[in-house]
Amino acid sequence: MLKPTPLSRTKITLAPFCRTEPTSILACARGLLYLAGGADAIYPRSIECQIEESDVGDMWIVNGSQVTGFLISPTFQMYDDDRNIGTTIRSSPGESLRILKSGDFEDRSVWNTVEIILDGDTATHLVNGRIVNYARDIKKPDPENPAHMVPLTSGHILLEAEGSEIWFRDVKVKQIEPAKKP
Repeated sequence: MLKPTPLSRTKITLAPFCRTEPTSILACARGLLYLAGGADAIYPRSIECQIEESDVGDMWIVNGSQVTGFLISPTFQMYDDDRNIGTTIRSSPGESLRILKSGDFEDRSVWNTVEIILDGDTATHLVNGRIVNYARDIKKPDPENPAHMVPLTSGHILLEAEGSEIWFRDVKVKQIEPAKKP
């Protein structure tokens, strides 16, 4: 079994291209799951950057993970660019919760650039250079006491293709310098 990789200061960059035929009525999920770990499952405990036509940059909190997300309102789970009020979002085991991206910055006719920047306990999703989602306080259940949450700073990176094809090119993972504190 592979050991989880520390991802505490990492930038993941990839150029996806996906297009669903105009006659298709199915939304086909694709994405990049990061900080993945726990039991072997189709959707292991992780955070996902969705790469689905018209949803590129949505954040999924998967299978017991927890984040502090910044939402427009508690009843409308869309990322708030102003980051005014943080809300704890925790998925139950076997469940996934979604934070919608802010804005639509993908170009459906060409290759796009998707970046996930992990810095300590924060994750930032960028689409073509524009921040579309952000979360902090990323946590997982403590293996010794699942009711208690502990920081989630290492795991595997998984590429998802569910229901239709997607192409990836220029996939890069690199360590970055920590963000400077103001």
